[in-house]
Amino acid sequence: MAAEISSENAEHRLLRLIDYFKNHIHRLKPDNKFRVELSRQQMADLTGLRVETVIRAIKTLERRGEVLLESHRIMR
Repeated sequence: MAAEISSENAEHRLLRLIDYFKNHIHRLKPDNKFRVELSRQQMADLTGLRVETVIRAIKTLERRGEVLLESHRIMR
C-alpha cells in the first residue's frame, strides 16, 4: 500500500486509501456502501497530499462516478 500511495496520482492514492479502510479496517464487502469518516485534512496527511489537492481530486472522482458526495461526506 505504501508504494502505491507514494508513486501514483492523487485520485489513485485517495481511492486506494478509501478502499483500504473499507476492506481492511471496516471489513465491508465490495458491494456495500462505505462512508468515509476521515476529514480532508486527515486524508491529505495519510497520502502526502495537500488539502486543496484532496478536494480537487475528490471532485474529479465524483465526476467520474468513483465516489459519491452526500452532505459533504464521501461515499464509496
